[in-house]
Amino acid sequence: REQELQFSRENLQATIEELETSNEELQATNEELLASNEELQSTNEELQSVNEELHTVNAEHQQKIVELTELTNDLDNLLSSSHIFTLFLDERLEVRKFTPELEPVFPLRESDLGRPFEHLRHRVINADPLSVVREVERSGQAHEVAVKTEDGSWYLMRVIPYRVTANIDAGIVLTLVNIDRLMTTRRELISSEDRFARLFETLSEGVVYQDATGRITDANPAALEILGLSLDELLGRTSLNPEWRALRPDGSDYPGDEHPAMRTLRDGRPVERELMGIHNPVAGRTNWILVSTVPLRDGGDEISEVYARFELLDEGKVDTLRAKEGKA
Repeated sequence: REQELQFSRENLQATIEELETSNEELQATNEELLASNEELQSTNEELQSVNEELHTVNAEHQQKIVELTELTNDLDNLLSSSHIFTLFLDERLEVRKFTPELEPVFPLRESDLGRPFEHLRHRVINADPLSVVREVERSGQAHEVAVKTEDGSWYLMRVIPYRVTANIDAGIVLTLVNIDRLMTTRRELISSEDRFARLFETLSEGVVYQDATGRITDANPAALEILGLSLDELLGRTSLNPEWRALRPDGSDYPGDEHPAMRTLRDGRPVERELMGIHNPVAGRTNWILVSTVPLRDGGDEISEVYARFELLDEGKVDTLRAKEGKA
């Protein structure tokens, strides 16, 4: 029995030692778990911090997306309301963006995005848009040209480099503005100018224009014949020129500063049919004329020009007018 007891004691002692060893191992494992837990806690705090930063960045990105969306909408509405048709090409001259209003000139579809410009169909008949685009790409300088389409419409085509910085281009911007009304007005203006020029040249009355300083700026053929001077001799003259020989109806000298045009420049009032004698050096005689003047104002109160017209009188009519003035 003592032997069995001894064996039990030894087994018990061994078991106690094993338990102590296991307890130490468990203690070490527990310490390791505590350390790992602290590390996980620290990692969790870092992840929480990163998550907060991601939330902040995400909010900033969301705000940027909103701002970009608003900016894109503003740009689209600006282009639409301004009636400026626009085509954006990238650095490879491929379609990057366009406004639908381009259809009358460049019939584009969404499927054309990314398509080379040289492959696009256009309706321009008096110019080559591709040549203009390539020239702007080569020179870096903007180019404008009035283009006509197959249906007879006119557009001002402006091609400029797409600038990302002061010295770096990243494509081309092509804009089109309808100028039908402008071209119609221009044609009407040219037609009116032609009619006025024909009237000016064929009018039997003399017509002279003088600027705000009194210098003659233009005269029609009838005026040159009545005055006996060429246009070169007349241009730049004023009424104060000593070569003028002018007379009043009573035969006295007519001072230059009292000539009808000079009075109109001075007081702003028109002169109606005033009798005046002017020496014609070619004919060697005094021609009697009835002079009328009108002040011309260029938008404001200041006189910019005087329009003078005069008709040549025969001797009988001159005598009649002198007689009337004498009775008066």
